[in-house]
Amino acid sequence: MSRPNPMSGPAYVLALRNALEQRAASEYQSPPRTGGTQVSIRLDEFMLNHVEAITAKTGWNRAEVLNALIQRGLFDLYEFCKPEVVEGLIQDVVAKLAPAHPPAIESYRIESESEADYYLKSILEKREYRSMDEVKMRAQKYIKDDHLRVYFINKGKEMLKKYGHDIE
Repeated sequence: MSRPNPMSGPAYVLALRNALEQRAASEYQSPPRTGGTQVSIRLDEFMLNHVEAITAKTGWNRAEVLNALIQRGLFDLYEFCKPEVVEGLIQDVVAKLAPAHPPAIESYRIESESEADYYLKSILEKREYRSMDEVKMRAQKYIKDDHLRVYFINKGKEMLKKYGHDIE
């Protein structure tokens, strides 16, 4: 039986393949968002040559290429690991990603379905936040994109129903 993989979402490795194969412009080819903390890594010459060849062929930058490859690697890793190991990792990620009350000095934003899922899971684990009013308030506060906001609210309804809340 298949279990949900926490790394599901846009398959950027497929977008990378589409860009490499110069498929029709109608096929998804956009690179992943790479803003955030800058990290320095060392790559051996063989790995660097792969990344350089891919960037030259696609027009994506190194960060975008590495991000797509890392996302696929995480997806595969989580598929191969025991569910309890994955759950522990995801709890650690959620604890850093989506605090129940983001500090006022930060302008926290939810910008993807996976971030929305993690954030909802984090807040709805706490009984005091289990209400549609809370879900809607946070959707308005932390999500700019209208489609993502609708997704967040609908996902919140589903999750609240699992906690036994009667949502109409």
